[in-house]
Amino acid sequence: MLKSKAELIFDKWKAELVGRDRSKSAVANNFDELFNNWFRSKVPFNEAYDLLEIAIKAHFPSNSVAKNVFKALKKKANIDKTEIEFTVEWKESISATAKQGFYSFYDIEGTNPPQEDVKFGSMSTQEYRKQRKYADSHPLLDWEKIEIKPIQEEEFNFDDLDVNLGDL
Repeated sequence: MLKSKAELIFDKWKAELVGRDRSKSAVANNFDELFNNWFRSKVPFNEAYDLLEIAIKAHFPSNSVAKNVFKALKKKANIDKTEIEFTVEWKESISATAKQGFYSFYDIEGTNPPQEDVKFGSMSTQEYRKQRKYADSHPLLDWEKIEIKPIQEEEFNFDDLDVNLGDL
């Protein structure tokens, strides 16, 4: 049976995943690449969502990798978890990161979010997305609510100014 475009993109991503960094800091980037490829290829929400759990499981560490990482961390840091708890928490973290990335590309109603007209300059898409995630993590200032009071002359001590007008 012929595979859909979404399945072919997923198969390619899964094959490339073997040689990629799969550390905690790289999980979001790995999934962002898959979701970005689906989104650019106009894969519908339902088809992408059906493959989401399979993609998450493909990113899970193997039992032997999880066991070795747990042993190494147990020696370095005093972990108060069992190996099973550690592995479950690791997998939940991967799943949460993947779902967060998925919903940044696709909205729940199943329609694609409006495309922003963005010029990346010399940044790659991945670098731009990182920058946007960081910028969006900070609150926006509401300039309407900011109260600006002029400095009264009696509040300001001119003697504190150490300005040599000859240097200007």
